[in-house]
Amino acid sequence: FKAASEKGSAQAVFNLGIMYLKGQGGLPIDDQKALELFQKSANQGLTEAKDLLGKYKRDPHKKFSLAVKYYYGKEGVGMTQAERDVIAAKLYKECGLALGKHNLGDMYHDGRAGLDLTPAARDAEAVRLLKESGTLNAKKLIGLMYIQGRAGLDLSIEERQAEAERLFKESGIPQVDDRSLCF
Repeated sequence: FKAASEKGSAQAVFNLGIMYLKGQGGLPIDDQKALELFQKSANQGLTEAKDLLGKYKRDPHKKFSLAVKYYYGKEGVGMTQAERDVIAAKLYKECGLALGKHNLGDMYHDGRAGLDLTPAARDAEAVRLLKESGTLNAKKLIGLMYIQGRAGLDLSIEERQAEAERLFKESGIPQVDDRSLCF
């Protein structure tokens, strides 16, 4: 496809973009390069490329929706979960929606994003994104991270417990009764 794309074939350029998106044919996964190739083939009039670009570039809700599809494997069939997670994380970040930040924070929490970071740095990024999202479920997850010792490491156990309970209360979860399960 590379040779044909260099000769200007819109379909070949599009197919090369798919290969970059999926990391096929010895090419690295490079969604930015894939988007550039999709744009080039769309500029040449390829309807398939225009449709795919539309999924990426439309309003934030569509980016969010596409991210969810990659996250759950409804898009990117034939790709590994790790490959789909890279795309989902990028789309969640780009959409700018509170729920997108929440889901991206959850991906960091679960170790499905930020794989180049240390576990502590991933947890810190998860807490940052979850706080920015402002959702009630985010408060619940951050509270859980305090209990697990994955957030608020500069605090004492008692202070982490108090912060977790505050967050749980704000999110509508009753107080944690069995602290032995937490520490």
